[in-house]
Amino acid sequence: MIAPSTPPDPDPALVARLRAAGCVFAEDEAALLTEAAAGSQVELERL
Repeated sequence: MIAPSTPPDPDPALVARLRAAGCVFAEDEAALLTEAAAGSQVELERL
């Protein structure tokens, strides 16, 4: 059986930006945004 992979830690700079904007769950939000951006920095900035 293959264990599900754990996502990498979110980018600390993104977490800091989210915290500065008042996001309480910045790490979780950063992970969701990074996943939604599918590796595109342009898309991540847009989100």
